[in-house]
Order: sequence, then C-alpha cells, then structure tokens
Amino acid sequence: MSIDRFGKDKEKFDKLQQIIDEKKSMQGALIAQGYPCGSYGADGICGAATVSAIRAFQTANGLTADGICGQDTWGALLRK
Repeated sequence: MSIDRFGKDKEKFDKLQQIIDEKKSMQGALIAQGYPCGSYGADGICGAATVSAIRAFQTANGLTADGICGQDTWGALLRK
C-alpha cells in the first residue's frame, strides 16, 4: 500500500510503523538469546508467545516477571 493513500494520516502510519519496528527489534533480541517468540518469530505482534518469552527472560535475569518489556527489561536485553 502506498503511503500516499494515507494522506494526512501519514504521521499516524509512521508512528505505527515505528512501534512495530521496535517490537520486532525486541523480539529479535529475545530470539537471539534463546527465548522463542512464536512460530512467526520477530513479526512485530506481541502475542502470548512473546509475552511468555519476555516473562522467561525477566525471570532468568532477576527482573519482575510482568511480561512487559519496559525500561529495565530493554536495558537487560541490550546488555546481553
């Protein structure tokens, strides 16, 4: 789909794409460290398998296992 079709909603589209890309990066980091994120891998969708992977990573790294990839979890992922 062409960006031009979004017209004045291009900013919303760009923000959504940024969020998806961030989720893909997070999933890629989890997968690289041995925490699978489901059958589709780093697809940018935070489904049950991704939440499970986040929780497992958090538990293994002494973080609160809430399944949310917040600042502490991101920091731990990036340090590995």
